[in-house]
Parts: sequence; C-alpha cells; structure tokens
Amino acid sequence: SAVAFRGMEDRWEKDWHKRYHAVLKAANGVTYVSDRPGRVAFFRRNEWMVDNSKRLIAVYTGAPGGTKETILYAKRHGKEIVSIK
Repeated sequence: SAVAFRGMEDRWEKDWHKRYHAVLKAANGVTYVSDRPGRVAFFRRNEWMVDNSKRLIAVYTGAPGGTKETILYAKRHGKEIVSIK
C-alpha cells in the first residue's frame, strides 16, 4: 500500500501530479499518516513504514536527516537494515 499526504500534491508541477496519482491508483491501498504535509508528517510516514515492515532498505549517503533518523528508528525496533551507499 502507498503512504500519502492529503493536499501535498497541490504544489507540484502537473507532470509530477499525474505520476503521484498513477502510483496511488496502482496501489493495493493507501494509508494517510497525517492530515497535513510537513516535517512531522514525514517522520510519521517513516515510522509507519518501519513499523509495518520486516526490513528497511535505505539508500543512505551518511548525511543527517530523515533517512538517518529512519535507520536509527529501525535499529531501535530491531528491524533488519540493508543500507545502500
């Protein structure tokens, strides 16, 4: 299932809007983790994905930010982590 944010696509270019809706349409289900986009919503999304997965596959450059925080969250929750650099 896809994780989505209501209203976030309103700020995107038309082509990205079409791609986003194509992904949502192809998904088996959609889970909304927040009623508005923003930093908190991104962290909720990442935690939801970790909580509902057996392993985390992360493309990680070593930079601080959401990917690093998601990897740390997954470690704290005993998830298998595959890191691609």
